[in-house]
Amino acid sequence: MFHKLIKPLIGLCLLAVVYSVGSRVYLYHTHAQAPQVTIEGLKNEGYYKGTIEAKIAINNPYKIATIVAQLDQKPFQGIPANPGSRKISHTFSLNTEQLEYGEHTLHLLVTDASKNKNSGEFVVKFFVDNLPLSVTFLETNYRVDLGKTAHLKVKANKPLATATIKVMNQEYCCYADKPGSSSYECFIPIGCEETPSSHDIVAQITDHVGQTQKITANLEVVQFNFPKQKGFSVSAEKLAAEREISMKQDVLGEAITRWAKESPNQKLWQGPFVLPMQAKRMTTPFGEIRVTPEKGRYLHKGLDLANMPRSIVWAAQHGKIIIKERFAMSGNTVVIDHGLGITTVYAHLDSFADIEVGQDIKKGSPLGKVGMTGYANGYHLHWELLVNGTAVDPLEWTDKVY
Repeated sequence: MFHKLIKPLIGLCLLAVVYSVGSRVYLYHTHAQAPQVTIEGLKNEGYYKGTIEAKIAINNPYKIATIVAQLDQKPFQGIPANPGSRKISHTFSLNTEQLEYGEHTLHLLVTDASKNKNSGEFVVKFFVDNLPLSVTFLETNYRVDLGKTAHLKVKANKPLATATIKVMNQEYCCYADKPGSSSYECFIPIGCEETPSSHDIVAQITDHVGQTQKITANLEVVQFNFPKQKGFSVSAEKLAAEREISMKQDVLGEAITRWAKESPNQKLWQGPFVLPMQAKRMTTPFGEIRVTPEKGRYLHKGLDLANMPRSIVWAAQHGKIIIKERFAMSGNTVVIDHGLGITTVYAHLDSFADIEVGQDIKKGSPLGKVGMTGYANGYHLHWELLVNGTAVDPLEWTDKVY
């Protein structure tokens, strides 16, 4: 019985050997896929300090013949050059203290042993940062009037991951003053109704490798005596008509607050802001205290500029149009986002120019014409500038370059 089974078993074994050899020969001649490489512990665009512990993994249908590894275009000995296996899992160390601060590149060229000598490249760009974090305020004491903007500046010894400032129970982000810079700035709006007093400024700084530092400064909010106006009135008929054809005014405020949070983390503007029209006179300054029959006592949080009816109104700076709508109080209104939470509002327009929401717009581009839509009893432009949703004096932004 045993002898009867020998020949079939031998035949099966020979068949298996022939199949195995044939498969390998077939794979040797036909395999045409580049080796796939993964690296754990070393991420592209990652920041590192000290010693990096990383692992290279390759799982290829045909065995790997060679791995050419280069660090900054020089041979890197931490990875085996001739592994000779289909499955490779190799852990290696990289001491970043032997590397300069800044950008580095690990380049792998992996080639298999098939007839086609399939090869694949794997490149990791990473950054080394072993520098101790050092950061300071350019000024340690800031004095800012009510209704103005506190422009805070922080200087670090390298680009940062995050920089936030806490003051007056609010938190604000700092942004690089230009791409790749280690100088950071933050715009703090001082509302008209803020109580004059001294406040601690606390900046929390974190670099790209997780080092943190906390620095402090002082902000003194200074009293400013805004002028008073006897006020004016708008007919009940006009207000009723506006409400019939306009959106509620609360919608505008809510939209501006929402957009301020989504504002781009970069300046869309260049140079100083400009007056948005050829103004013959400023009929109402920023912060003026008003008392009117319809609204009672309130602060006027913009500039009223006057010229001939239907004069052209233009954008005060580069930016993106985020609102174009008619509201009960501000009438035909355009709002532009200038980045970093800075927005400008153009209200009471008679009509809109050929513009659309989402459109990028240049400084000086037409937005519409001077009108008296909304809560207005004469032709004028109401112009506001808001920092993170809080109105500040726009003239300050025309006098300075931020």
